[in-house]
Amino acid sequence: MYNNRIFTFLGIFTVCLLAGTTPAKASLLQLSHDPLFLNQTVPPAIAVTLDDSGSMAWGFMGESGWNDFVTPTENRIYYNPNIKYTPPINADGSQMPNSNPYNAWVDGYPNNMTDTVNLTTKYVPVAEYVYDRWDDDVHIRFKRTGVSNVNQNWIDDNSYKNYHPNWSSAGTRAFYLTKNGSNYTVHYLYGAAELQNFANWYSYYNSRMKLARASISRSFAGFGPSFKIDWQNLHKDTTLNNLDKFENTHRDNFYNWLFKSPASGGTPLRNAFKRAGQLFEKGSSYDSADFNTRLSCQQNFHIAVSDGEWNGGFSNPSNFKHDNQSLSTLPGDTGTTAQPGAKYGAYNGSGEQTIYPYSGDSNSLADVAFHYWANDLMPSLNNNVKRYKKDYKNASGANINFGGNTDEWANDEFVWNPRNNPAYWQHVVTYNVGMGLESSLVLDQMAGGAACVTNSISDPKEAVYQALRDGSCSWPSNKIDDVWHSSINSRGDFFSANDPEELIKALNNVVNDILERLSRGSSSTISSGVITNNTLAYSPGFDSSKWSGNLIAREVNGDGSFGTVKWDAACVLTGGLCAATGTHVTKQMSRNIYTYNDAQGLVAFNTGMPAALKAEMAGHASDLIAQTGVTVNDLIDYVAGDQSNEIAQGGVLRNRSSILADIVHASPSVVRGPNAGYEDGDWPTGTPEQLASANGNGYLEFQIAKQNRHNVLYVGSNSGMLHAFDAEDPTTTQEYWSYIPSKAFDNIHRLANPQFKHWSYVDNTAITRDVYFNKKWRTVLIGGMRYGGQAFYALDVTDGPSTTPKVLWEFTDEDDADMGFSYGQATITRVSSTGEWVALLPNGYNNTQNWTEDPSNPNDIHVSGSGNAVLYVVRLRDGQLLAKLNTGEGSPTNPNGLASAVVVDSIYADKTGATGIGLDQGGDYAYAGDLYGNLWRFDMTSPNYSDWSSSITRLVKANNIKHRPITTRPEVVGIPRSYRSKEKDVMVMFGTGKYIEIPDRSINLPADQYMVGVMDGVTSLNQNLSITSSDFVEQSFTTNGGIRTLSDYPVDLMTKKGWKVKLPEQGERLANPLSMLANQVLIAPTTVTAGIDPCEAGGRSWISAFNPLTGGTPRVGNIFRLKNGGVVETGTGLLINDLIIGGVNVLKDRLGQAFIPIEGTASSPIDPIVLKGYNWRRRNWTNLLTD
Repeated sequence: MYNNRIFTFLGIFTVCLLAGTTPAKASLLQLSHDPLFLNQTVPPAIAVTLDDSGSMAWGFMGESGWNDFVTPTENRIYYNPNIKYTPPINADGSQMPNSNPYNAWVDGYPNNMTDTVNLTTKYVPVAEYVYDRWDDDVHIRFKRTGVSNVNQNWIDDNSYKNYHPNWSSAGTRAFYLTKNGSNYTVHYLYGAAELQNFANWYSYYNSRMKLARASISRSFAGFGPSFKIDWQNLHKDTTLNNLDKFENTHRDNFYNWLFKSPASGGTPLRNAFKRAGQLFEKGSSYDSADFNTRLSCQQNFHIAVSDGEWNGGFSNPSNFKHDNQSLSTLPGDTGTTAQPGAKYGAYNGSGEQTIYPYSGDSNSLADVAFHYWANDLMPSLNNNVKRYKKDYKNASGANINFGGNTDEWANDEFVWNPRNNPAYWQHVVTYNVGMGLESSLVLDQMAGGAACVTNSISDPKEAVYQALRDGSCSWPSNKIDDVWHSSINSRGDFFSANDPEELIKALNNVVNDILERLSRGSSSTISSGVITNNTLAYSPGFDSSKWSGNLIAREVNGDGSFGTVKWDAACVLTGGLCAATGTHVTKQMSRNIYTYNDAQGLVAFNTGMPAALKAEMAGHASDLIAQTGVTVNDLIDYVAGDQSNEIAQGGVLRNRSSILADIVHASPSVVRGPNAGYEDGDWPTGTPEQLASANGNGYLEFQIAKQNRHNVLYVGSNSGMLHAFDAEDPTTTQEYWSYIPSKAFDNIHRLANPQFKHWSYVDNTAITRDVYFNKKWRTVLIGGMRYGGQAFYALDVTDGPSTTPKVLWEFTDEDDADMGFSYGQATITRVSSTGEWVALLPNGYNNTQNWTEDPSNPNDIHVSGSGNAVLYVVRLRDGQLLAKLNTGEGSPTNPNGLASAVVVDSIYADKTGATGIGLDQGGDYAYAGDLYGNLWRFDMTSPNYSDWSSSITRLVKANNIKHRPITTRPEVVGIPRSYRSKEKDVMVMFGTGKYIEIPDRSINLPADQYMVGVMDGVTSLNQNLSITSSDFVEQSFTTNGGIRTLSDYPVDLMTKKGWKVKLPEQGERLANPLSMLANQVLIAPTTVTAGIDPCEAGGRSWISAFNPLTGGTPRVGNIFRLKNGGVVETGTGLLINDLIIGGVNVLKDRLGQAFIPIEGTASSPIDPIVLKGYNWRRRNWTNLLTD
């Protein structure tokens, strides 16, 4: 058994929300934009505390007090010309309007305050502004005369209506001071841009509370219904009893509370912390109407924004666990198997735990935070909360030595590292944001060095943190340091902010950290097709907490394991510190992005998009444009990688930490030199290929001419694009171009929505093949989109690197209404009977669903009337539909759909009379399965395309509709010579099961699923067979822990129709591609989901090997090996725990040993699977399935 206990993908930022599912319409599949293998979105619960003490009304922040009030270097809250003051964001995501400098709101927030002032003639600095939300009254302290010391001459006015008469006797033009020693210079503002910036500061930022409102409004803009939020103040609104999803009225209420929070009184933070902890001791806090249960894996967070030292009375919670006591144990397991045997050592505050205790009183803020972390807040629930890994260093700063133990949580150094969170019981993680607050130790370190800090770390906070960890420093006896200490004790963090930029950055850091902890791709996810190019392996991935993607190139070690990361394409597109390599990467600023339009063909997306297409994009994005006030050009720039208009940069659009979005189901394809293996001597006489060869332009000449073709990697992403990356340079990469298919263009604006819900775009693996048309050999790429669109697209990629893609055509539901969402892949072949190169396109799923996902939309005419399973035959050179092969199976109310097809070159159809493989290098028959569970043969031997529709044969008939669906491409091998005949030409192998819609998460399938091999020939007698028929010899698995063996009953090919193997585990199904190894071994990755419980991980996989002719043990024997203690067990099936395998690639090393690479993480690598009995000699790493 292979274990992948925690499997994380790299990535850094974006808000993750629960993707909406397709509205129910008849029996449409419940397709999902979210990957099914991720456990369903469990909203985290966040308690927000906003300080409403009296100091929050102040118009200054810093050490200077009243001195230098209007000097931004001394009073960090005062207007700073180097900061852009962007208006706050409303509940609906729209930005508040700019304030008018000639008529500026005294309070720009929506709280019934309408008074204004002309900042060019009547400006006076406001030192204190208090709004009473209950009476709509204000208390204002402001400067009457002069420009320096406010404290010398101020008016304290408790009547808002009397404010203007007092004010009108003074005032001047908007200004600020700069200071040089004891000298001051006054700077009056005249320019339109600087006056606008000043007006926004004045209306929205000129007090601590206003600053907090603006910053929180912007940081929370990306939160949506996948977050549960409740809120409180220190004095007003102190009851936390309304925890709910952050949407609709609840969202409006939060923003109303935020914009009207008052400011008066002391700072009783400890009581607020206690109330936040008590919130998560209520069972109702874990209730979920969506799942009709209490969620044991819900993560709880507390975000506290304050500006002062805590004070006021406090009574300890019952059964108080504080950081200055010894605890024999932390909460243990209460019934789940999610964290087997997870018991941690006793807590005594020494050694690795040195940073936690403070020897003073036991009722500090840190003690309160420790209590609500160290206690199981909901003992009645199983302990399923996800643990968090971030740092692999011990208290001395050295890398932790795990001693070969792959379970990091068994190591106390790892457990007690404050940046990791071992708590899988229900608890609270606290984040503190201090406005004008900083640790005294950090201030000492900034001022020249804290006496107790002996390390040489340059960052002051990091230096103090390390000194606290190793015991060089201890916590001071002051309340400001206690705030940071409370974050450490709960495995959260503390951020200090002294001006608007720092506060927004601090809140964004909190949001980012929470999102990182929520990543659903971390405990059970997909390994989608690692591919290699000589000595490099390329693997895509994503971080579901932010829907960011990566594409990593790594060395392949001699034993088949992965070595050093060479580059990550996401870092190239984004720039900055690259997490994958640990180096700083320069952002690729110039990108060549194109899209496609039927009327205009290939169109530049980010450099000169035609006005008509901009208007079309504006129509698609009309709601977003109205909400945010951005332009179409802003959206174009955003999609192209410009981050200047993101919320974190003062804009209104969704934040991204990676320009490359998630790569989920799309595996990369590397186009190298031509390697299709065509033989020029085998083309039929008189064909274009044979004539080209005779004239010296054959495939061999093409191979020679292109043998050193620059390697290019193509991969689709949910950035809405197919990307072309340089794969020639082993040390770095660049993007040559990106292509946005027309169906992705229709929805590309969604990426910029601050309340983004994950969306599929170019989410399928493209295939490439060498072909001949228009008197030239070429290489063609065809890709689908899965749930990103009802479409396929085709490109000519013959010439390798360029700055412009060469689009051949797109085929969409606008070309034929039976085209569904393209979950399958195209098959490229030369048709023997016509000599035409074609693409066979399966029509996919939900072909009765309109592409707008709005069944009521009267403008969508592309709705199928049949719902049948269809195979399209499309001419490769121009996309013309040559034949529509309609199986006739399906209905509008219960639509069917076809999966990918495999093509056979039959020696009997070619009429060669030979006993080997067909010799004309063209396709005669195609085989494909459908959603109902039928297996079809499509006869393409007639030279008339019109004949093909009447030559469709059902080989295997579904017993019950959709009970044993076929959703992957079959594989085919030839029957041995001694058995070959027109009735026994090939063995067609397929598996049953699906994993494409939301109900597929369940392990309760309607029927047992099978692997099947059925014989077929030109004049096959095998029609309408049933999988349950005794005509199939049944093999069976025997499971022993993590390994399986197969029976090996003989299959008499003269009397039997084929073979079958029942997949033995409940919920097991074949839903990912089969692989053939040297025509001798059929390799099948099967999936076992974890069920529909949203708190359980996504599942596990079996990789099994079959004899393709019998379904039993391969002729080479048991090819998998597993070390179980000191015993080596062998078998034909191997369990991969906590990982759903998206596809299997078989690689071989320089010595010829074959491996299946399985991707893990840097901390939890998975050894490659060595295939026993297979050795070939060749110089470089090679993919045995493609090369």
